[in-house]
Amino acid sequence: MIDKLDPKGQYITHRLYRQHCVVFEDLYIKDLRLFSNRKKEDLIIVDNLIYSFALDLENGIPIKSYYEGKEDYELIFIAE
Repeated sequence: MIDKLDPKGQYITHRLYRQHCVVFEDLYIKDLRLFSNRKKEDLIIVDNLIYSFALDLENGIPIKSYYEGKEDYELIFIAE
């Protein structure tokens, strides 16, 4: 989805995945404090699990889970 939103890589320079999360009570949480050299208002988290951006709710965009089905258009809607 990131490649669709920013195909030339001009705006999105870093991606966080599960290995970049902090684990809290068996939950994987994305922590924007990892980017201490960036303004927090310039960062977003797109995830289907709201607790994933629990530390940074104002930076989170919740989406529905994606199941790779022909009728699953959730990620397309976020790009429009």
